[in-house]
Amino acid sequence: MVQGTALTPGSGKFSRDDFAGYGEDKLVLELHNYANSASNCDSLKNDLYNKGYQAQHPEDDGAVNVFPVLLTEFGFDVARDWQSVYSTCLADLLSTEKSGWFIWVLAGSYYIRSGTKDFEETWGLLNHEWSDWRSSEYVEQGLKPLIGNTAAP
Repeated sequence: MVQGTALTPGSGKFSRDDFAGYGEDKLVLELHNYANSASNCDSLKNDLYNKGYQAQHPEDDGAVNVFPVLLTEFGFDVARDWQSVYSTCLADLLSTEKSGWFIWVLAGSYYIRSGTKDFEETWGLLNHEWSDWRSSEYVEQGLKPLIGNTAAP
């Protein structure tokens, strides 16, 4: 899409010009990423660049469609995996790109999910009872710095 290549399925091409009348500040490219088994940060960054972050780089000749980019869905087990290649790499990428983001998920549990009552959401920022952080270590050492590094000055 960013490079102006054919969309699949089909042969049509996405073009920013198809949205005439929308100003520069009205269109945003939204990405999701759950490659949380990533073991190589450079590979993950390259993949995300080619799948969307290139849109933030008008200086890149391959970026035919230029947009702001938001990583609107990513997540991991916050108590167990917050220092993994995946989570630290995304924090670095988001800080470098000054990109907006939404982490999956705030909820620490669900009434019912996947047919399971009182489902434990280990990716949730909140604990099972929603009364405290699931991992205050992640909040202090991972999440707060990410917010500080990506928030507008």
